[in-house]
Amino acid sequence: MKFKGKSKSTGPKKIQSERIQNMLVMRPVRKVRWKYADEDETKVIIFFPRFESALGKRLGEIYKMKPYRKIHLDEYGTSVWKLCNGKATVRQIGELLSEQYGDKVEPLHERLQIFLNVLERNEMIKFRELKSPVVKRKR
Repeated sequence: MKFKGKSKSTGPKKIQSERIQNMLVMRPVRKVRWKYADEDETKVIIFFPRFESALGKRLGEIYKMKPYRKIHLDEYGTSVWKLCNGKATVRQIGELLSEQYGDKVEPLHERLQIFLNVLERNEMIKFRELKSPVVKRKR
């Protein structure tokens, strides 16, 4: 009997490594509102929508709930968030973090992947794939 899926030779570390490699060439783009928490621009506040549906929004109005949750990022999260502008790849973001913070951000790629996955899962960012250059053929 044959099973579809992962083979036994593919371990969790190899799968993790492949995910990181695939993500390194992606470009994260912010999807939600945000602002600086201070004048030094060292901390960011993300405004995460509380309600998705019209019914939820209406109930929020009735119970006088704010339509957004505020998420305060620390120094490292702020650095990553500012670079999620669609121009830098995850690899470039990692390199800049490594230059700026050194060993404080190690293990860098694993931590960066987890943080960006959380942002994506909560629809705060989206990923754009790096476009491969178009090669025109000579006729």
